[in-house]
Amino acid sequence: MNRLYPVDIREHWDDIKQDLIDLQERYGYEWRPEDVYHECRTGEAFLYLGDKPGFIVFKEDTNRYTREPELFMWIACAPGMGHIDDYYEDYSAVARSIGAKTMTWSSPRKAFQRLAKKNHWKVRTTIYEMRIG
Repeated sequence: MNRLYPVDIREHWDDIKQDLIDLQERYGYEWRPEDVYHECRTGEAFLYLGDKPGFIVFKEDTNRYTREPELFMWIACAPGMGHIDDYYEDYSAVARSIGAKTMTWSSPRKAFQRLAKKNHWKVRTTIYEMRIG
């Protein structure tokens, strides 16, 4: 089994900052690397490293309708981690630790929709956005 373990972002900031910059620039995310740092420092998000190069940032969330806790995979940068589902047992344990029975994530990459359906995931919704000028 692969391992994910929580770490203090201060101790790994120099290692992950450039990856966050690259992700933000490549996909146009609205967050900035400093937002990730701040949310991890204030306990609103949690940085996990794997046993291979890469990292995942989780957030605790609440389903707005059922009010049940959910685990949200906010950011995954896993160039050396292999397939994200290799860590299924690990992130399931993180979800259970906060009382969540559901884990969610989103991505602008259409290829993930196909991969998600092949594994433990189902597509719950697709969000479309239009900027008002």
